[in-house]
This record gives sequence, structure tokens and C-alpha cells, in this order.
Amino acid sequence: MIRLPRTVLGFALINGCTFALDLAIVSTLHGLLGLPLALAVTVGYGIAFSLAFVLNRRFNFRSHEPVGGEVARYVAVVAVNFGVILLGVTMALDALGVQYQVARIVAGACEGAFMYCAMRWFVFRTGSRPRVDSEVDARIHEPVQHGLVALSAVPSGKAPRIGSLPEHEREIGNGRAENR
Repeated sequence: MIRLPRTVLGFALINGCTFALDLAIVSTLHGLLGLPLALAVTVGYGIAFSLAFVLNRRFNFRSHEPVGGEVARYVAVVAVNFGVILLGVTMALDALGVQYQVARIVAGACEGAFMYCAMRWFVFRTGSRPRVDSEVDARIHEPVQHGLVALSAVPSGKAPRIGSLPEHEREIGNGRAENR
């Protein structure tokens, strides 16, 4: 069984919804109102990716880093993605006669892979802070990150000894951590 980080599913859900919004905006602006395709794609992209940043930062990557650096990195990533992947692929496929919605979906698939990697390892990078992928890991790493818990040396195959957690928080997985 392949184990994917929880951020892959969160990213897919958030960006799937914002992509649907993007496509609806492009279809409305270009298909119904007759605006040029490049302008419609730009407006849809700007709205969708602004919303995606906020939702991914809060709910998916759960960042607590200063927002300024993340916004600067995100703007750089979005600029590259917009120019190279979004407009480049969409306009190239449109020029080849592919329907603009289909061209936008193909470009969306390309940008999805690029944006996930960029957001996980560049925009919302955590520096030396450990990234946790489960509630059990979060209960262990978060107190350690803030220096609230001392972990003793752990013999191979045994659960860590955690001394400063309240009784109701000592349970780890299916076993129980011992009190120091």
C-alpha cells in the first residue's frame, strides 16, 4: 500500500475546489462575456490562487510561520507557474485548436503537480521544525518542539518515555507511555 502524506489529499481537495472556481470564472468571462482568453485566465487564476493560498496555509500545511516570507515565496512560485505552465500550456493548446476548457484542464493538471511540490517544500517550508503527518505524531512532536517534554533514551522496539504530559495525553498509538 502506498502511503501519501496527508497534505497530498488536503491539497487535492482544496485545489480541486479552487480549480473548479477558476474554470467557472474563465468560462463566464471568456465564454459568456467574450473577454479575451488571456484576460479571463488571468482573472480566474488570481482569484483561485489567492483563495488556495489562504486555505492551504491554514488547513492543509497548518503553517505558523510569519506570513510575509510565505507570501513572497508564493508570489514567486505563482509567477513562474502562471507564465510557464498556465498561460504557456493553455495558449499553446488553444492555438493547436484544443477547446479552451480542455486546454485549461490539461494545464491545471500540470500546474497541480508543480504547485504541490512548490508549496510543500518551498512556500510552506518548515526549516528545522519537524513536519508531522498524524495526530499521534503531532502530540509527540509539538511539545518537544516547544521544549515542554523530555524524551528519555529509547531502547529498540519500546515506546518513548514521556514524563511531563498529563495522564489523558500519555496514550501513544495502541500502547501507553510510561511515567518517568
